[in-house]
Amino acid sequence: MTNNAPADYANTDEQSAHVDWNDAESYPTMLRNLLTANAEQANDKPTIYVVQRHVTASGMSRDLSLYIVMNNEPRDITHMVAEVLGYRLNHLNYTIRVQGTGMDMHFHTVYQLGRKLYPNGNPAADRDASGYTSHDAGYMIQHRTI
Repeated sequence: MTNNAPADYANTDEQSAHVDWNDAESYPTMLRNLLTANAEQANDKPTIYVVQRHVTASGMSRDLSLYIVMNNEPRDITHMVAEVLGYRLNHLNYTIRVQGTGMDMHFHTVYQLGRKLYPNGNPAADRDASGYTSHDAGYMIQHRTI
């Protein structure tokens, strides 16, 4: 079986021992590992960058690509996100189609990914200035639109 791991993890015994990089069922674990490494590099919450490639004429859906930055290089995670969230991958432009309007669909996609990857929430949530603590895993990952 070929190892399709991102270059940052291809030679990391600890990561490779727990993840079958060719198995779609391992994508949640793979994404959690990549997001943890991304957060460690940035000394902050992990960041997913979203590129909007297309909006339908009706405005009811859009095609998105998602990336993280590892060692100052963008890594396309669109396929893994599609598998984890159950979205269809458009093989013509390698995007996921997200349907909806009236809200920030980039945020929505990343928020849903956080909730799916961390189903038990965020027990280590920090308190904000008002003293409120959010254990909602959807807020564990930040997004930026490119």
